[in-house]
Amino acid sequence: LVRHHRTRDGGYLTIRTDIAERKQTEQALILSERRFRDFASTTADRFWEMDKHYRYTFYRAETAPHLRPLDYFTGKRPWEIMPKDRDLPKWKEMLQLLEQRRAFRNFSMIVNAIDGKPRKLTYAAVPLFDDAGDFTGYRGTTTDDSKEFLLEAELAESQVSKRSMYTETEDHIYLLGLNGTIIDLSAAAANFHNAEREDLVGTKFYDLLTPEQKEDRFRRIQNVIETKTSELYEAKVNNRY
Repeated sequence: LVRHHRTRDGGYLTIRTDIAERKQTEQALILSERRFRDFASTTADRFWEMDKHYRYTFYRAETAPHLRPLDYFTGKRPWEIMPKDRDLPKWKEMLQLLEQRRAFRNFSMIVNAIDGKPRKLTYAAVPLFDDAGDFTGYRGTTTDDSKEFLLEAELAESQVSKRSMYTETEDHIYLLGLNGTIIDLSAAAANFHNAEREDLVGTKFYDLLTPEQKEDRFRRIQNVIETKTSELYEAKVNNRY
């Protein structure tokens, strides 16, 4: 930076200031601000940057525990971190997005961690370009959604087990709401009433009881609800529907 000042005797005073360091600082602040803005746009527990060859140059795990040291990721591409899963079709889909220089969010995939446990990872990233418009890499985040994934898997397994119980057992099983409405029932119970399961779900269980059993049944169910205990007894029901 050069500045000229006129002196009282008609001369000039020239002042030269080296602002290269200041410019570097400003550029570093601009880069830091961009990085923060990109990271803040997504909720994640891993932050990273990669070069134009898709190799990690920066990797940080804020809240998520890691099974490898963080410097392990530097210089590697995402699909090179997990050798057992590097041929997954999802990696090819990610590579297509990267090669198209597209920003992406909610890109999820299931991988096997080095501890052998399945993990659900969700990626989000934006492409980076220099002042000349040349592509320089990507900046993005990774979220470990494994807890939600495992809960969903357990729930699905529970539903399958429940459905198997209702379809394979020969017992007459009824799942009732607090008002006596049939929420679900076994296939054997539906067959006993000469009806389809879908036709009985949503109806009142008391309508299937013999008249003399309705009052006693109501009393027993209320006792189960109030005492939070189970009760086993025999009851006659109508098989006409």
